[in-house]
Amino acid sequence: MSAQATPAEKATRKSIHDELVVQIHALEEQMTKLKAIAESAKADAELAAIASLGTAKRVLDLKALDLRTVGNRVPAHEGEHRKPPSGV
Repeated sequence: MSAQATPAEKATRKSIHDELVVQIHALEEQMTKLKAIAESAKADAELAAIASLGTAKRVLDLKALDLRTVGNRVPAHEGEHRKPPSGV
């Protein structure tokens, strides 16, 4: 008995192999697309986080500026002589 495959069996195997190769390539393409989508979503999330941090930084910068300039401000009532309350 021979272990040789007949031409029909070889053709069947080749056909199945070719079909598997096509499916493998299709899955690889799908994985590449999904990876790109995930990377994009990750980038979008990172950009949103950066924008949020930028806003928080501006708020803190304004607070720091306010604290630095508090000592330079003269309240409206300073420099004016206060009148004693009437009746005293």
